Amino acid sequence: MAIGALARLVETARDEYTRWGAAERLGRIDPGNETAIGALARLVETSRDASTLRTAAERLGRIGAGNETAIAVLARLVETARDEYTRRGAAESLGRIDPGNETAIGALARPVETARDEYTRLWAAERLGRIGAGNETAIEALAGLVETARDENTRQRAAESLGQIGTSNESAARTLVRSLRHHLRTKETYQLMMKCAATLPYPDFFEAFHSSRWPF
Repeated sequence: MAIGALARLVETARDEYTRWGAAERLGRIDPGNETAIGALARLVETSRDASTLRTAAERLGRIGAGNETAIAVLARLVETARDEYTRRGAAESLGRIDPGNETAIGALARPVETARDEYTRLWAAERLGRIGAGNETAIEALAGLVETARDENTRQRAAESLGQIGTSNESAARTLVRSLRHHLRTKETYQLMMKCAATLPYPDFFEAFHSSRWPF
């Protein structure tokens, strides 16, 4: 009864706020509900209010896993959003419901490479670690951040994300070995180094570990 009532409200409410609220609640009690996803998707496509756009996109990221409509709408929003905050939020939601999505990964890789503030780079690196498994664009962006970040927390987060998605990739593993060899003070960093050692042929691991290059 609750699902039916909320679905009717989504379809018939005259004001945007009521439709959004009903769709959000419908998505909570019935994840994957086509009516809720459709209503949120229409809000994303038609709303001119930035706050409504961001909220609808975030809710789609909660209830739209694997749904082609949600994926397509969020992908368009990533490409067309006028402000960076909305674009990043849409990319995060897109990556959540469609892990490995190239559009989402590309949108999150850009701030890793170009953002001027450390918080944004840290945030984007963490999100890439969730959705970019095996993706060369994500691996390249994170490897570059490991090599160039001046902030220790940013460098550590980038290394952790790279370890999540790329220790089976030889190029990523070499980058991690070079970058982490002087920073084996934590259990997590040591375990990450061991994963790299399992990926690389021993001569490559030895060369990377004893490289004279000092990336920091």
